Amino acid sequence: MRDPFVPPRRVKGRKPVLSDFLVLGSSCSLCNQSVCLDKTCSVYFGALFCTTCITRERRRFPEMLPQMVAKAQSATNKPSK
Repeated sequence: MRDPFVPPRRVKGRKPVLSDFLVLGSSCSLCNQSVCLDKTCSVYFGALFCTTCITRERRRFPEMLPQMVAKAQSATNKPSK
């Protein structure tokens, strides 16, 4: 059995895809994209939604959700000292 925490061997002519790796997460309930459970990737609000859908469909969510996403993404983008 292959170790799920080790990337698979590269096959010539084939790019690795997300399904080649073990990802702790699920699929976005709107776009069905695979997302991880990190705050910058997805938010659980009755179902799991990717941050792209939350940003794009902000009118469908409470005001606090897009703000949480923006805050998490800005914290990630800050340069470390």
